[in-house]
Amino acid sequence: MVGEPTAEGLSTYDLVLGLAFGDARVAFAMKDLVEDRVRNEVVDGTPLLIAASAGTYTGAAYQRTLDGDTLTFAVAPDESIVDESSRSTWDLASGAATSGALEGRALTRVDSRQAFWFAWQGYWPDTTLR
Repeated sequence: MVGEPTAEGLSTYDLVLGLAFGDARVAFAMKDLVEDRVRNEVVDGTPLLIAASAGTYTGAAYQRTLDGDTLTFAVAPDESIVDESSRSTWDLASGAATSGALEGRALTRVDSRQAFWFAWQGYWPDTTLR
């Protein structure tokens, strides 16, 4: 029946942020991403920032390596997104640092798509859900 939980624990109509990156096919449940806001992941050997906005219920993925350094992101007490090494503040819509030592620098965006779980999994049945 439509909307019933799948074996992965999602409803077929739950939204996911999906990546077909290198040899990997991964999806992140949007309901979890908007709660976490940022995730520091490694997909197909590449460090990625997976981020979401609760206000717009949208997600994005970026490579989190800048000038050879792998950045680790967190939600600061004021709800801004910062990298833990420079404490620069980042805009998740653009992937650019808006203040701090890295202000004006930007992360490389990774192609990702929001889709219903059934649609993503139908196209990429070998997807790993994270």
